[in-house]
Amino acid sequence: MDVQIIMTIVFCVVCIIAVVAIFSMSGTRGMSKMMKRAIRMEKNILSENEKELKDIYSRSANIEKEAIEIKAKAVKDGFTKKVEEDNKYCKYCGALIDDDSLFCKQCGKEQ
Repeated sequence: MDVQIIMTIVFCVVCIIAVVAIFSMSGTRGMSKMMKRAIRMEKNILSENEKELKDIYSRSANIEKEAIEIKAKAVKDGFTKKVEEDNKYCKYCGALIDDDSLFCKQCGKEQ
C-alpha cells in the first residue's frame, strides 16, 4: 500500500513535468495556466495522502530509533563488561571496586 502511494505521487509528478515541458514550447501564457493547474493538482494529491505519508515517515523514524537504541545498548554493554573485568565486588557491601583495591571505597572494609 505504501509503495502504491509513493508510485502514484511519482507518476503524477512525472506527468506534471511532461505537461509543463509541452506547454513551455507553446508560450508563456499557456505555461503559466498549466503550472497553476499542476501545482493545484500536486497539492490535492499531497493533501489526500497526507495521513499515509505521515504514517510512513513515522514508521521509518521508529525503525531508525529502535536501531540506534540497539546499537547504543550494545556499545554500553561492551563498556560495562570491560569495567566489570577490571573490577570486583566488595565482600561486605557489594559495591564495585578496583580489582587491586585493598579497601572498599563504599564501606571502608578490608578486602
